[in-house]
Order: sequence, then C-alpha cells, then structure tokens
Amino acid sequence: MTKKLLYVPTLLLLVCCTQSKKTLHILEKIAQKTTTSSQLTLEDAAKKAKPDYVLSEEETKYVTSSNTFSLKLFQLLANKNSKESIVLSPMAVVYSLDMINNGANGKTQEVISKALGYMTDNLDAINSLNRTMLIGQRKEETNVDNESMGYMITANFLMLHEQTKLLPDFQEALEHYYFTNIIDSVNTPKGKESANKLCKTITKGEIQSLPINLTGPRAAQLINAVTLKTAWSLPFDKDITKPMPFFTEDGKSKQVYMMRNYDTMQKYQGYTTKDYQVLRMPLENGFSLYAVLPQKKNNLQNLIRKLTIKEMHKISQNTKVYDYVNVFFPRFTISANIPMKQLYGEMGLGNLFSREADFGKMSVQPLTVDDVFQQINMNINEEGISAKAIQVMLFAKLSAMDSSSTFTFKADHPFLYYILDKYNNICFMGKYMGD
Repeated sequence: MTKKLLYVPTLLLLVCCTQSKKTLHILEKIAQKTTTSSQLTLEDAAKKAKPDYVLSEEETKYVTSSNTFSLKLFQLLANKNSKESIVLSPMAVVYSLDMINNGANGKTQEVISKALGYMTDNLDAINSLNRTMLIGQRKEETNVDNESMGYMITANFLMLHEQTKLLPDFQEALEHYYFTNIIDSVNTPKGKESANKLCKTITKGEIQSLPINLTGPRAAQLINAVTLKTAWSLPFDKDITKPMPFFTEDGKSKQVYMMRNYDTMQKYQGYTTKDYQVLRMPLENGFSLYAVLPQKKNNLQNLIRKLTIKEMHKISQNTKVYDYVNVFFPRFTISANIPMKQLYGEMGLGNLFSREADFGKMSVQPLTVDDVFQQINMNINEEGISAKAIQVMLFAKLSAMDSSSTFTFKADHPFLYYILDKYNNICFMGKYMGD
C-alpha cells in the first residue's frame, strides 16, 4: 500500500557580516578544540525510552504557550491565503526558534522568548521539555505482529559553510537537546552529499534530499525535516470512495473524491455547537486529527479568525463517542512552499532579520537571519500508512454515550483541521478549501 507522508523542512538561513582578523583567529582556535561528537541519535534514545507522556503543570503551561503562538501564526497565514487550501507545521517552527534561542543574546533572545510565551530564564527547562517531546514523538510502538504503529521524526540539521565555526556551548545544546546533525562544508559537493545521505538514513529513506542553499554570504542553514507516519485507527474502505459535490465559499460546487466510513466501535468522537461541528479521528500511536466544519458553508475564515486556544481545549474536552458515526471526508493532497519571513515579522520577530540581531552565543561571527520558509506536503487518503489496519485503545478519556445516538460528519464545504500528539502539541494545522 502507498504510505502517507508528511514532510516538512523548515529552513532558516543565516548570513555572516564582515569578519575581522581577530574573529578569524578565534575561529581557528575553536576549530582546533572542536571534535566530532558521539551523540546519542534520536532513534536510539527513543528505543531506550519509556515515555509516560505526562507533563508537569509547568510543562503544560509551556505547551499551551507554544500552541498559542502556533495558532496565531496559522491565523496570519490563513488570512493571507483566504481562498486557498494551506497546511503548516507549527511544531517545526517552534523547535527551530527554540534551537536558535540557545545562540541568541540580549534583545534577540528576549523577542524569541516573548513570542513563544516564556521568560529567557526558562530556556533550560524548555530545552529539556523539547528533548522529552522529540523522543516521545519518535517512539515507535509495535503491535502483536511487531508491525510499526507509527511515529513522528523531527530530523534537525545545521548546515555550515566551510568558513563557519560554532561556539562549543551552542553546539552541545543543539546536539544534546535537539539531536541536531551538524554538518560542515555543506557549500561543497562532498558536504552536500554527506548531508543528503544522513537525512536519507534518519528518515528511513523517505526524505532523500534536502533543499540546501549556502550561496553568497550565507554562513549556515538550519533545517527541521518533520516526517509523520501513522495509520488511521479505523481505516477507510477505498472501494466506497466516490466523487461527491463539495461546496466552495463562492457558492459554487465541484466534484471531489469523498471517503466514507461508518463507525459502530466508538472510535470516532463528535461535538456540535451552533457555529461548528467537530470530528475527532484517532490515528495510531496516540496522534489525533480534529476536523472543524463551520455550520455555514462560507464561514471558515471567520471561524479561524475567532478561534482561541481556550476554545480548542473546550473542543478536546467536549467531544464524545456515539453509537453510530457516519463520516464523509475528502481525499486530498496539499503541497506548498511557504515564505515565513513576513509572518515572523508580524509575530514580533523582526529583530532576527535586522543588523541588530545578536547571535553571539552561536558563533563569534556576526550573524543575522536572512530568510525562513517551510516546504510541506500532506497526503490524506483511505490507506493511511500501514499495510494492515490496526485498532488500539486511545489514552483519551471517553465521555458517556447517549443511548442509540447517531453523529454524521459530512465535510462537503471548507473546513479546518489539526493534528495533535500525546502531549497535545499542534503538530500540523491546515484548511481544506476544495482546490
């Protein structure tokens, strides 16, 4: 069966200003002291770990803060692309900002921390939490037949120009907390080949090449490649997928391939308000996809604009199981290359791109962020990503059922969707407009 893959490289490009002779002398000393790290890989750490996915009160607050940032970022993106289907990985953005925050000083560290909702003094706790979550997301559980039940890999890479040298403390933080693969001389053919081979190995062959670009004044490139592989807990039957009308926001209709499912095993959960309807579809290994369908066919942008983290918590708490659930859900693929620089500016991160940017803990070379963009591909279909349908009991507490209750979710007009992990991070968020 064809596997479903979410591939998200988030790229952050750093440029170097003019170097003095003193700077070059310091770089030579760093190069002499720096040796190749024998760090534990993310895969090995996940194999050894036994995560309980329980967060402390403080850690829960950090996740809520990062989700608040993620929602606001998506709302800005959705507003700029009001007529188009879009998808974003806020998780990749949050990881990348937390990573470079370890190399930031002064005002630059303050603006990153403020945007993500924590104090600069909290960075060590944030680093530890991110390490825990990276391992928990990567943890690959298996069923009784020793088949994978899914996982999420965040492969972090810091690509360096041959003249760029990192400060040891920054390098140690990235390698320990974020399992970052630091690769030298990526501006050379040999360095680029080495980076692509490593990426192919880490992602099990799913991602074979990275969009590396260290031309001109660019000194380093940070890449967060996120791969989510997981199957539906209740798979769709491909034989009953058929074209059905989908009503776009301009009042017109078009034919889309609509998947169909009928749940009598209390896997799906639903929730209805006067403004929208929600369907929670469980994925293997603790991931969940939430689809939010406006009651009015042309009201998605207004729904997205008014959505809050408090409302999303309310959705999670109020979805309940039914005796019978009818689901009509489009089969679709979205690919996008999203420029992020302007969005970062609107999120209060403009300092990163200015000459006032201070990444003095990253390198003795004066660096500033040159550009940021995210490449993403999402494919949602009947097959999921597993050759077999695996059904598991989810950790979420189920609400009491109404007697002989029925819930029908027919996504035949634009809707919002998002994917949560076991920590309730917003890993992916998108909207489908029928295009």
